[in-house]
Amino acid sequence: MKVYNVFILNGLSVFVKMATLLGLNKVFAIYLGTSGYALIGQIQNILNIAMVAPSQAISTSIVKYTSEYKNSNKEKIWSFWINAIYLSTIMGFITAVIIIIFKNIIIEQFFNSNDKVSIAIYFLGGSVILYAWNNIILSMLNGLSFIKNYIWINIISSLISAIYAFILTISFGMRGALIAVVSNQAILFFVTFFYSKKYLREYYVNNCNRIDISILKRIIIFSLMTVTSAILVPVSTLYVRNEIITSINIEYAGLWDAVNRISSVYLMLITTTLGIYFFPRFSSASNRSELLNEIKVCYLYLVPLVCISSVLMYTFRGLIVNILFTHEFVPIVDVIVYQLIGDFFKIIAWVLGYLLISKAFVKEYIVLEVLQWSVYCILSKYSLCYVENAQISYVFKAYIISQALYMFSLIVTICYLLNKNKV
Repeated sequence: MKVYNVFILNGLSVFVKMATLLGLNKVFAIYLGTSGYALIGQIQNILNIAMVAPSQAISTSIVKYTSEYKNSNKEKIWSFWINAIYLSTIMGFITAVIIIIFKNIIIEQFFNSNDKVSIAIYFLGGSVILYAWNNIILSMLNGLSFIKNYIWINIISSLISAIYAFILTISFGMRGALIAVVSNQAILFFVTFFYSKKYLREYYVNNCNRIDISILKRIIIFSLMTVTSAILVPVSTLYVRNEIITSINIEYAGLWDAVNRISSVYLMLITTTLGIYFFPRFSSASNRSELLNEIKVCYLYLVPLVCISSVLMYTFRGLIVNILFTHEFVPIVDVIVYQLIGDFFKIIAWVLGYLLISKAFVKEYIVLEVLQWSVYCILSKYSLCYVENAQISYVFKAYIISQALYMFSLIVTICYLLNKNKV
């Protein structure tokens, strides 16, 4: 499928997802308020951390190696898949047990002993394995370049998730919203499984179901990159949010979360296209010239798109806030420009980051990820705790600096690897 066709079809998926997310944003804003928004952000970060080992790390390796093996024999693909499922299930079970055992500590440390969170933590523990399996199946489709099927599943999933979250939030308030956030992907596993089984069945090989230590080692080593990001992002977010709550108040933490949510929504077309189209192509590129051409095409499409999106977001920021939120969220109009600048640097950097992942430059990727998020946390902490009259805008300025530094560090690293003929 050509890249412009992917943009069109993925654009439909993103439109549906944006519409459902923005609708839920309005529901959350009305029924939960700014403080409720902060709790939703916290539970999402806990969910992301919980899914690092059983899902996020393994799913990326499935996309990479399926892309590499799809033109070879089916035995190799199935053997890789079945070992990934074994590893994911084991890690999911361990994660679920840890969540249930340490439930009270999680609630005390991250939710100030809020009793509304307790039942959501149980749902989180019970959803881990199904959540992981759902992502694994989607990664199989992505790696095989079944892009049309992958996108249609996402469209259906967006609609079901929105209805599910809407009903629970309206019916049970904060408890319902928290339960919806942690369990919706587990519900979607059944949709994904029944929709995709007819496409994946042809890759089934009966005598390739044994555990292969060499494959498990490859998955684990490659997964170190994804694990690093999957841990650093939510942990850094939790850290910065807690600093905002401590230095200012929880309402401003909710405002900060609202800006981050807007950012993730308007960048969705770009980030999803990177994941479902360009990352598999980076992974399957067999030589240097082919890889560099893919990067050129990627920037040719993405840079104008992110610039246009940023200009539109800034121009209509007041209208967007009024439509999506309530009057409590009006202050974010003054700080959204900082987020847009940081997002530009982030997208430029993400393309190069995907290159490092696709070619398994583990050490380089991990070092740069640690640098990026360390700078963000340190600058946020300093600006909130050691600068007089701490303001929420300082955190967004810290975001700009960290993303710009990350982008330039990646450019230097890629140039070095090219000069050494390692790419």
